[in-house]
Amino acid sequence: MSWNNYYRTGLSEMRPYVPGEDLTAISVSQEDTPEEGGMIARNPANYADQWYVAKAYFERNFTLDQRGNSGRGNMGRAGLSKA
Repeated sequence: MSWNNYYRTGLSEMRPYVPGEDLTAISVSQEDTPEEGGMIARNPANYADQWYVAKAYFERNFTLDQRGNSGRGNMGRAGLSKA
């Protein structure tokens, strides 16, 4: 089976990882060690589906949406939970 390259076609909902937070409900790859600067992503169609995104991968592949539609769901514009 061969690997192919794909572009993302939409936005990704993410929030900062907080060092020491409970990751029981968050998928973390065994290759990753959660650290400050990492992010928690979620499936916008299923908020219970969440996973850790390593800091280095995030920094290489993502940038904040500056078009004014950030902050959907229960996240504020600063990326902090309102809950």
